[in-house]
Amino acid sequence: LLEQWRAYDALHTSENENPALFPADQLYAVVFFADGGVDLEHAEISTYAEAKSVLLQVTVSLAVAEEAGRFGHRDLHWGNVLLKKCGAGEEKDATLNGVRLSFPTKGVDVSVIDFTLSRLDMPPDETDHPDDTQKRDTNGDANKTVFCDLDADPELFKGPEGHCQSETYRRMAKATNGDWSK
Repeated sequence: LLEQWRAYDALHTSENENPALFPADQLYAVVFFADGGVDLEHAEISTYAEAKSVLLQVTVSLAVAEEAGRFGHRDLHWGNVLLKKCGAGEEKDATLNGVRLSFPTKGVDVSVIDFTLSRLDMPPDETDHPDDTQKRDTNGDANKTVFCDLDADPELFKGPEGHCQSETYRRMAKATNGDWSK
């Protein structure tokens, strides 16, 4: 794994830290997914219809996730949106607020990735411990809040002054007052 990371870094200059800094007993997981395409930063959008479709697909995806589990991505930027060509006549389907939606892709299939910093409410199951962080949803049912404590990674907040992503993290820290479950 370390050899592959170094090879990738030499070719592409990784934005992530070298995993060699972790202790020798560090556990790793390798997950394989279908090719999601090219990140939005490097993708070529040819028409207004494609651009509009990208925006619609991202917006609907986030709205459905927010409705289903009060999901918040917290790190959405053009590197975390993947675009892949598909058939110009293909459509996407979603249900939002009980309304079934169907809309054309205009030849661009969009995927949102990297949920490391996200948060969501999940219904409890039989394996949950009673002391886990729980909130009541609108129906009065207890939900388990799953989130990443961003305060555990102070490097997130040390980016350059005036840099949009760094400033956003600092504003988020102020707004949450250290309670990243919200």
